[in-house]
Amino acid sequence: MEIPQAMTSDQIELWVQWFVHAANIAALAGFNIVELHAAHGYGLNQWLSPVTNQREDEFGGDITNRAKLLFRIVTKIKTQFPELLLAVRLPAQDHYTGGLSASEMIWVVNQLEILGVDFAAVGRAILKKPADWGSMNLYVKKSIGRIVGVRKYKCTVNENDYCQRAK
Repeated sequence: MEIPQAMTSDQIELWVQWFVHAANIAALAGFNIVELHAAHGYGLNQWLSPVTNQREDEFGGDITNRAKLLFRIVTKIKTQFPELLLAVRLPAQDHYTGGLSASEMIWVVNQLEILGVDFAAVGRAILKKPADWGSMNLYVKKSIGRIVGVRKYKCTVNENDYCQRAK
C-alpha cells in the first residue's frame, strides 16, 4: 500500500491552478456556475478535516489554517471569473471523534460568504452516515441563516425548502 505524502508548496500552488483552470474551462463552455466539492471525503474535505489533515505547517492545525487552501481557491476563482456563480459543497461535520465540528463548518460557511461564494450546499460527513445526519445538517443550515445560497439567492427554512432570487 502506498503511503500518502504531504504536498509541497509547489504542488499546492499547482493544485490551486488546476481548480482555477477547471473553472475557466467551465466558463468557456458556457456554464454559469461551478461547484467546489469539499465534502464526502474528497480532496478539499481532507484538507478541512483534522482527521485527515495532519499537517504541521500553515495549512494544518486549527480550522483557520485547514481552510486556507479552500479559501485560496475560492478567492482566485472569484477574482478571475467574477460573473461565474460559485458553489461549495461541504459537510456539516465529520461524525468522527476529533473530526470537523458543526461550529467549525458554520465558521467556514460564513467566511465563504465573505469571499463571495454564491451557494453553500451542506451535506453529510466524510464517509459514514450517522442516524442523525439530517438533523445536524439542518442545525448547521439554520445556524448560518440559510439552507443554501449566501449571496445572490436568499433561502429560508420552511416546509418546502425553497430558494428565490434576492432582490
